[in-house]
Amino acid sequence: MRRIIVLSTLAASMAVMLTLAGSAFAAKPEVETFHEEGTESIANCGTFEVLTDYVLEGRVTTYLDSEGNEDYERVHLQFHDFFYNSETGEGFVEANTTVVLVDSASGTEVSGTGLSYHVTVPGEGVVLLDVGRLERNEAGEIIFVAGPHQVHLGEDMDKLCEALA
Repeated sequence: MRRIIVLSTLAASMAVMLTLAGSAFAAKPEVETFHEEGTESIANCGTFEVLTDYVLEGRVTTYLDSEGNEDYERVHLQFHDFFYNSETGEGFVEANTTVVLVDSASGTEVSGTGLSYHVTVPGEGVVLLDVGRLERNEAGEIIFVAGPHQVHLGEDMDKLCEALA
């Protein structure tokens, strides 16, 4: 019985010491926000372009190591888009969110882990899908792709063009 009490006391003491040590050396993350809006062409459909009027709200949280150096960044993005036919002005509204992680040491950016864009049009189904994992090196070149990334890669826009024709 005495052994259980001693071990329990020792375990509790170690947990308190580790908690205090972790908080003593942890640097508080830095948080910045940004706002961007504009218009972009995301697909050429032959007789018209698919344009998007977008509003982007972002929050960048920079995590620091125990010495105060950048360790990594977590970027949370919220998109509000109006996708439309450049000739007719007909279109639809969509809102999406995604998280981007940036490893400060390597410069590797991991974006779109999970669902970035999922645009469904009544009667047409899913017309735009960006999901999975996409990695870029510090030069911005894509080094890894998992899943369909129609928006980021600009590929397979046929369904989107059909929905807006």
